[in-house]
Amino acid sequence: MAEKTGRSDKCPCGSGKKYKKCCYDKDLRASFEAENAEFEQHMTGTPLDEYFEIMRVVIMYSEVVRRDREDGAELEAAAKQFNDQYRPGEDGWIPESFFNNWMLFDFRFGKSGKTVCERFMEKEGTKLIDPGPENLRIISGSYFTYYSVVSITDQKITLEDLFTHRKWEMNRLEDSFEERAVVGEILYTRLVGVPQSCYNVSTPYEFEPSGHENFIKGVNGQIDVYMKIHGLDGIPDENIYIESCKDALPFWAHYMLLASGTIKNQERH
Repeated sequence: MAEKTGRSDKCPCGSGKKYKKCCYDKDLRASFEAENAEFEQHMTGTPLDEYFEIMRVVIMYSEVVRRDREDGAELEAAAKQFNDQYRPGEDGWIPESFFNNWMLFDFRFGKSGKTVCERFMEKEGTKLIDPGPENLRIISGSYFTYYSVVSITDQKITLEDLFTHRKWEMNRLEDSFEERAVVGEILYTRLVGVPQSCYNVSTPYEFEPSGHENFIKGVNGQIDVYMKIHGLDGIPDENIYIESCKDALPFWAHYMLLASGTIKNQERH
């Protein structure tokens, strides 16, 4: 994946102007058209399509946020750092879905400390038709964490959150990882929906059951780090866990690359 041009960088067309004053808007429109085509290709005929539509709209809104003088530079700098470190979408690196989920729903920035999605909810959320507002709230509150595969049927895969022990009924679609799934294995992924009926919205990482205790220790560690940095401030215990999961996604992205040998292999070269 080619390095992304910053809005204040020189335009790659060679005009000598800053990118934002030259080809930025044209490239943005082309990007939106490509994203729309990508979303249409992945339509499932299930409620998952509605969540993906929300993601598409929030992705578009993220470009509005990037234009904000106060917070836009912080979002753009963080996005560039994430891309430089983890190279989403490149072979052997993290999935593109990790980056999109993190940037839209997890990364808190600016004076408000709100995510892109939370800002969209405040500005535009009430304009959506039902069930848009509720789906927006659900996807905004979703997070990556570790799940154990409890059972598998033709329609659903039952997953258990390793930390909370809450069970989630994940609807099966025609995904290759679902065909490989075995009872007992560990998945690191993001579920959207309600425990009785949810969908996977990211390419999952799959681990052997033997890693169960180590991942529980890792999640406990992420909570400790979150509390040391952010404190309690009256946040309910469950919200602390969720916020720590959101906060820790870059850490786990780094872990995945270490576990796969990608970072080590790159350092050798």
